[in-house]
Amino acid sequence: MLGIYCSVNKLNLNIQERVTVKQAVECYTKNSAYANYIEDVYGTLEKGKYADFVVLEEDIFNIDSLKIKDVEVYMTVIDGEVVYKRD
Repeated sequence: MLGIYCSVNKLNLNIQERVTVKQAVECYTKNSAYANYIEDVYGTLEKGKYADFVVLEEDIFNIDSLKIKDVEVYMTVIDGEVVYKRD
């Protein structure tokens, strides 16, 4: 969450270096899979790919970008199985 927060806000740097929340999320998901030559099984939620994803307590696409760093992970799913769930 901190990486997405920093990418979107760039508080002490050139404003032209900021990216959208969508672009930041894609860097951590779709683009990372592509860079590692595994985009056929990772990076996006599609039929035939591993179901690896997190459920967040808030929708980071629809909140003030300065609050993204405080959003907690509610659940983590790897290969379709819940591996973490916040109490």
